[in-house]
Amino acid sequence: MSETNTRPGAAECPDCLLQESWFPGPQPHYDHVHIVETVPAPQDIDGHVIIHGYSVGMSGPELPQLWIFFEYLEPAIACGRAARMSADIKGYGVYRAAREQAIDWDAERKVVTLHLVGPSLDRTVGEADILRRWLEGVVPGSAYFEDRPPAFM
Repeated sequence: MSETNTRPGAAECPDCLLQESWFPGPQPHYDHVHIVETVPAPQDIDGHVIIHGYSVGMSGPELPQLWIFFEYLEPAIACGRAARMSADIKGYGVYRAAREQAIDWDAERKVVTLHLVGPSLDRTVGEADILRRWLEGVVPGSAYFEDRPPAFM
């Protein structure tokens, strides 16, 4: 059993146990990583937030599986492409996702779950257009991606 599945709340999770072979080893910043048919509905209520977006999964010979969540497809595709250009990354995929953060009141801690929906969205026809939109949405002096080009461009 991986370290992730020994954290409070995850040890009894049948989805984590079922999918452990897909995601071996600990997931450092997610308590759960689940492959699902549909993502849960977005919400933002006291102690429970679900955000829709996209997640990049990557790994390499010396690096464990790592998941990074983005609200927009454009930076997710750019991240996956850039990561794969590193000698440290041997595989990646970009998936529709939802990031869920909830308070586990019994364990007195936050629990973060990543919900993934296939198929992979990377390396498809039109990816160059997605990367072009990402570049157009890069704002000088900011670390944020804008989903529309800034007025000064």
